[in-house]
Formats: sequence, structure tokens, C-alpha cells
Amino acid sequence: MPTPAVIDAGTTLSLADVARLARVERPVVTMWRRRPLADAPFPRADEHSRYDARAIADWLERTGRGNNPHPRAELALASAAAPGTAPARLRDLLYLVAARAVTDRALTDTDPDDLLDLVDELDPDDQWLFGELDQVDIPGLSSDADAIV
Repeated sequence: MPTPAVIDAGTTLSLADVARLARVERPVVTMWRRRPLADAPFPRADEHSRYDARAIADWLERTGRGNNPHPRAELALASAAAPGTAPARLRDLLYLVAARAVTDRALTDTDPDDLLDLVDELDPDDQWLFGELDQVDIPGLSSDADAIV
């Protein structure tokens, strides 16, 4: 069995990437594709035989297939740690992780303005998070930050 490894989690995965993410051997993924579950068919490949990373994570979580209990978190971490990731993205993810920690709320379930209001209550003098968080694309990064947490 392959060792758990960081997946290069762009927007798409090869079948070998899917196997690494699921922590199974590559032939297992082929079997999943060839013998789909009636209520949860394997996600479709694009024209380059690659698979949407989020669709794969959704499928793994929905079906319980594979040996990785947290595929979405691994994808989020891999994306954040991928070579070439912009430092600003890493910084913004860190701000969101901090906001999640201090508010104890799932970011995807919290309206961005409400999140800013909560952080403003905790940091009224803007000494450590409010101003930083105010500049972040909260809707665009919240699901990755939630997955990391």
C-alpha cells in the first residue's frame, strides 16, 4: 500500500493521485471505476483523463471507500503546501484558521460579514486579526480553511 503522501492538489487528479489520496493501490481505483456503486458512481474524468479533486473527495467521503478518513483535509493541506502556492494564499488561510480557532465556528456556515463582526468583538482595537481578516477572500478560502482545521 502506498504511504500517505501529499497530493499535488490542483483542480484535478490523475488516477494515481486518487489512489494516493484514498491510500489504496492504483488497481483498486480502476476497480472502483469499472464497478460503480448504483447510488454513487465514480466521478467522471475530464477530456484529459483527470478527475476534479473536490468531486473525488466528496465521493470518498460519501462512499467510505479507501483508507483515508480525511481526504478533504488532505487535499486542503496539499493545496496550501503545493510548490508555487502564492504566499498571500498561505497567509490568508492562516488568518482564516485563526478566525476559526477563536470563534469556534465553521467558516462555511458563517456569513463573512458575521465572521468579521465576531472577530471585531474579539479584537476591537485591531491588534491581531481584524484588519488582516478584513482583506481576505473569505468565501473563496473558507472551505479549505475549514478542511484544514
